[in-house]
Formats: sequence, structure tokens, C-alpha cells
Amino acid sequence: MKNTYSEPKLFPTDRNINIKKSWFVAFRFTDPNTGDRKQFQFRGDISYHKSK
Repeated sequence: MKNTYSEPKLFPTDRNINIKKSWFVAFRFTDPNTGDRKQFQFRGDISYHKSK
């Protein structure tokens, strides 16, 4: 059976990859009812960590 989701990944909001800037977590999920792949991003309260 094929995975219905991708592994979550951590991305910087700017291309300079500055650890002090904002980051977000993104992943994709396949809706079992429609078969459509949807992307989700979570940005809230993850930038206060000191390391990746």
C-alpha cells in the first residue's frame, strides 16, 4: 500500500537559512476519499527553539 502522507520537513521562510529567522513545517497528505494530495504548513511557535 502506498503512503498517504509525506514525512514532515523543516523549511526556513527565507533563502538565507538563518536559524534565528522564522521556520515552518510542511508535509503532504492524500485524501482517501478523493485521492487529491494536499499540502499543509505549520508556522506557529516553532521558531523559539535554539537548534534544528
